[in-house]
Amino acid sequence: MNTQITKTISAFLFISFIFLGCGDSQNTVTEGYPDGTIEKLEWNTDGGGDLHFSITRDEDSFQIDVESYNFQEVDKIFVLTDEDPDIYGIVEDIFNRDMNIYDYVFTPTGETGTWTTLTLSFSGGQDITINQIQTWDNRLGDLYDFIENVVLAVPR
Repeated sequence: MNTQITKTISAFLFISFIFLGCGDSQNTVTEGYPDGTIEKLEWNTDGGGDLHFSITRDEDSFQIDVESYNFQEVDKIFVLTDEDPDIYGIVEDIFNRDMNIYDYVFTPTGETGTWTTLTLSFSGGQDITINQIQTWDNRLGDLYDFIENVVLAVPR
């Protein structure tokens, strides 16, 4: 009897692994990041709160290039240093892989009117795009608010 149960469990596990291995493996990353360092973060919020910017590391600081805000071209570049330790810490955690962007993915209920997508570019040449990012009441929301305040403070 024990032999029959063992065979049944083994067969179940084998079939489960086969089904788990099937699916769309077309260059998608669903858990973790690819090898290499993060070289660039591209932030795209569409709809209400429209904001598009990118961040790259520059030795001990980060260069932030804001392309557009509120459906208007901004085209401003500024440098983020550790003089603002909270925001610098958020960006550094992203680039040091201490903050996993997948932890901020959510499933919207109803119509949101705002969609945020982040793209991470890695040193190995691979980009991953992560959709449906929650950017309120969390550290990513703090980064969004910081960039928005900087843009609003710059005369146009």
